[in-house]
Amino acid sequence: MLLLSAMSVQTGPVCRCEDKDTYKEFLVNINERGVGFTQKVEVDEDNNVVIFHVPTHNQVINNQVMMDYTTNHQMTFFPDKRACLLATIPREMPPLQKLVQGLQNFQSPRSRLMKNKVEETYVRVLPEPLLDRTVLSDKMAQFCARYPVYRLEAIPMPVIGPFVVDSPVVQTSDENSTSDNHVPDKESRIVVYDCGSNGEQLGWRCEEQTSGCIYVYECEAVDDRPWQEPTKFECTNQHLFTGAGWECTPSCV
Repeated sequence: MLLLSAMSVQTGPVCRCEDKDTYKEFLVNINERGVGFTQKVEVDEDNNVVIFHVPTHNQVINNQVMMDYTTNHQMTFFPDKRACLLATIPREMPPLQKLVQGLQNFQSPRSRLMKNKVEETYVRVLPEPLLDRTVLSDKMAQFCARYPVYRLEAIPMPVIGPFVVDSPVVQTSDENSTSDNHVPDKESRIVVYDCGSNGEQLGWRCEEQTSGCIYVYECEAVDDRPWQEPTKFECTNQHLFTGAGWECTPSCV
């Protein structure tokens, strides 16, 4: 999705005759990591709404993103999934007038936006669909009237409180050795994590990385070996059949 204040466009705006002053369309040529595609942007200044039509490219599937500047809501519609995701407009998104100005300032047919950096965000889809759609504007309610709407929620990065390192514990390769001149072959330390006094316990924050998404799980520690990260089956009761990566870090849950 294109989230820049100054963007390159293929042609000038295409306007509807009945509302040419408030409705505009732009075609934006984009090259993202060597893959070129054209993205249509609709601007409805009368209703403070922008719609980005994002075609399938790289690991992104076809979707449409509506941003309502009046309510600060962002709705992403996935036609293939027949569902919509509701979030807030990203803070880095420019104001509507600045966005329109950026689109209008670059109308050369040869212009092209080069995008080499892809931003990663950590969000989760809430399991229950949105029932009360009165929080949406009329335009946004119509945008996904036929499909379920799910809220997106940002996932905070894991924070672990102060930890205490106990005295070294000497380990030897021969626990039964009584020789005075035996040299220990390694040394370990016991690390104790503090999750505070708010009822949280030490667990694991695990990530499953597929070709297109990173799924984040909060897992409880395994009873008989809390120091060892759980497998996906131990955390979700689902086996890891694909070649996706599974990695866990200690976290307070």
